[in-house]
Amino acid sequence: MIPGIIGLVLTMFAVLLTALSIVREVESRMLESLLVAPLRPHEMVLGKVLPYLVIAFGVALLVLALGHWVFGVPIKGSLSLLLLAMFLFVLGSLAAGVLISTLARTQVQAVFGTYAYAFPTIFLSGFVFPIEGMPRFFQLLSYLVPARYLIEVLRGVMLKGVGFGVLWPHLLALFLFSALVLFLASARFQRQVVA
Repeated sequence: MIPGIIGLVLTMFAVLLTALSIVREVESRMLESLLVAPLRPHEMVLGKVLPYLVIAFGVALLVLALGHWVFGVPIKGSLSLLLLAMFLFVLGSLAAGVLISTLARTQVQAVFGTYAYAFPTIFLSGFVFPIEGMPRFFQLLSYLVPARYLIEVLRGVMLKGVGFGVLWPHLLALFLFSALVLFLASARFQRQVVA
């Protein structure tokens, strides 16, 4: 349960905080003052994402530590591999929050957008239901859910002690997810800035 809880907490925390903070700035017109600064859109996106990256990573480490010391969940594999997977997932989740904020006009829309993003994560990541027990359609759909790959890495490292040789496809999927969502968030943010 602890690996799944880490994925769920990171998804909700990272996406919701980022989406709400940016939409709040748009609603209060604080973002307009940033738009006159000589910053490129991807620099603004990174500036919005990096503080939350530190906070979300701290939350992930706290949940990991609680799982290890309070509930006795072992960490049999490489801690650095575990941290790399969490970093890639958090970065992509924060970028997803930025992307949701570019689509939402109000904070309520941002919250609903976050839930629309999080519910497939809960049900298709393998946290609540085993992926092998799902109908074939949902098994295929689960490949689009980045939390699936994070949970696989967390379970592999924490419970089985497997290394990079086994987990590299999941890490590659997390890297591609982060890169794609960062690109989409920057492009959408740039389009919003130009408009």
